[in-house]
Amino acid sequence: MPGYRSRDQVWIWLSMDHPTFLWGENKPNIFNWTMSYRRDSTIKMPFSTMREMTDEEKRKIQTFFYELQKHGLETEILGKCGLGKICTEFKNDNLNYICLQDQLGRYKFYIAFENRFCRDYITEKFWLSLSRNQVPIVAWKFNATGIVPPGSCINIFDFHSVRSAAEYILSRRFKIGGDLCNLCKMCKELHTKRPAQVYTDIEGWLRQDTCEKTRLVTLIFTILNRICFYLGLG
Repeated sequence: MPGYRSRDQVWIWLSMDHPTFLWGENKPNIFNWTMSYRRDSTIKMPFSTMREMTDEEKRKIQTFFYELQKHGLETEILGKCGLGKICTEFKNDNLNYICLQDQLGRYKFYIAFENRFCRDYITEKFWLSLSRNQVPIVAWKFNATGIVPPGSCINIFDFHSVRSAAEYILSRRFKIGGDLCNLCKMCKELHTKRPAQVYTDIEGWLRQDTCEKTRLVTLIFTILNRICFYLGLG
């Protein structure tokens, strides 16, 4: 990190990863802005956005709901732990991706669990399932109001049954879309007259989360737990 900067220069702490992937300590009084998926960032950088749905799109959602009622809910597991890998026959990654989207799109529900319960951490697992017209099943310990379309998912921490959540999905009025040029946002903010600011405790800001920032002892404990699991000792 440079030892000097001009007075009119803005330093931005930028990351799209959750705190458990961040190492080291951030010095105080260094960064002026933050830029991440969190809503309390200076510049919010979500994995996707939402827009108002058209009447035609609303009708499609209703049709989907009635189809869900007529058919039983079956679950299939893909990958090494289930029916095997899919869409790996192409040498071109783009073709594999298109194939995967098409195959996954055959299912009505998609379990979109994140690998950590971190504040505002909603990745492409959720947004891609919406783009496939699926109902994402999520596990969020935070209030996602304002980030995701209302009624667009089933949060296992909110509902006791899939049926009660499916009825709520009918109120969905939004669809993913909108402006996702995050660097454009940053450029716009840099040309906006903002009062000068600096994060006096960037580490404190990072730790205001529902998941912990990784420490060496936590990493060792996680590795030992994984080893015990594979050995059948856990």
